[in-house]
Amino acid sequence: MSINITKRTYKSGKQAWLVDIRIHYPCGARHRAKVTKPVTWSKTQTERWARQHEQHLIKRGPPRKEVDEPKQQEVSFSEFAARYLAEYPQINNLRPSSVERYERHVAQLFNPAFGDMMIDAVGKAQFRELAALDLAPASRNVLISELACMLRVAHDWGVRSAAPPPVKRVKEDARDPEWYSPEEYSALINNAPTPVHLAIVLLGGDAGLRCGEIRALRINDIDFRGRGRLHVRRSMWRGIEGPTKGRRERIVPLTRRLRACLEELTAGHAADAFVLTGTQAPLTKGMVTYRMKVTRAAMLGVHHSECDGPIHILRHTFCSNLVLAGKHPRVIQKLAGHSSLQITERYMSVAGEQIEDAIEGLESLDPGAVPQESRARAEEEEVQ
Repeated sequence: MSINITKRTYKSGKQAWLVDIRIHYPCGARHRAKVTKPVTWSKTQTERWARQHEQHLIKRGPPRKEVDEPKQQEVSFSEFAARYLAEYPQINNLRPSSVERYERHVAQLFNPAFGDMMIDAVGKAQFRELAALDLAPASRNVLISELACMLRVAHDWGVRSAAPPPVKRVKEDARDPEWYSPEEYSALINNAPTPVHLAIVLLGGDAGLRCGEIRALRINDIDFRGRGRLHVRRSMWRGIEGPTKGRRERIVPLTRRLRACLEELTAGHAADAFVLTGTQAPLTKGMVTYRMKVTRAAMLGVHHSECDGPIHILRHTFCSNLVLAGKHPRVIQKLAGHSSLQITERYMSVAGEQIEDAIEGLESLDPGAVPQESRARAEEEEVQ
């Protein structure tokens, strides 16, 4: 260990004390520190500071060497996609239908289009390619959201150096969902040929269940005490039971007619049997759709081959009838199991009767209630 103090004069004429401290640690490491101090200090004062600083360096120990981080290995999109499909669904407990959709889109669209590109090179151009596909706007938006999720996860996992670019969704046409009017829904109920057909109609229209939730409903999900209620906690997809959409379990009170139908349908069956079959074997989606088609054909008075049997219209009808009943959107959101109020508002049709009532309300205004100046101004503008 040594301390060397010299006075140094710079080209500018400025002077300073140059303190050179050299330390040899017991572990064999060496350290050298050079510090300048103002010349206004005396040499004795500078030596005192140097000794104190030397003791501080000895106590601190040898400085740690910075370890260079290994260079990030470049990974292609297809290589990351394989890891993503193997790990991400399990980490986030995705529904089987979501896993199947990701696998299909990666195999059919993402990998053929840009699978050989490095994951860092995938960006705005690839999002524009997806936005330009000859698909429905909603389908293109699903692809854009999936790719954005994959790039975000790649960045979080350290596979991609840059965060994904901001994406712009494709504009979708604003359309009210199809639903049955109260008269049509009543006719549908009255034309159901069997209790199973009726249960399908009422579970969708009186309880708002999705097709997969109807198929997965078991008898022990029904509580007949008091008014009665359904505990919606499972959904069925290709014979696989899983959580409901959004993993939101919900409780739905029973209407009197739905309660009566379910009591008749479940009488004498095991508690863990499926409601629609009374056995441990559920109906397939095609079987449910066929029964709905038969019921709708009976309502229209045609052969079932001449019409279709969409189930989700019943769910739209459930929300729309709650609107007609004047229920608060938050209540409808909770009963339907929507993740946000915006989804509820999108699914809720504004009933035609409400629009007609609004116009009739304008016609019923008292002309005398309109200020004279406003009427005169309106007449003058009309003449012009």
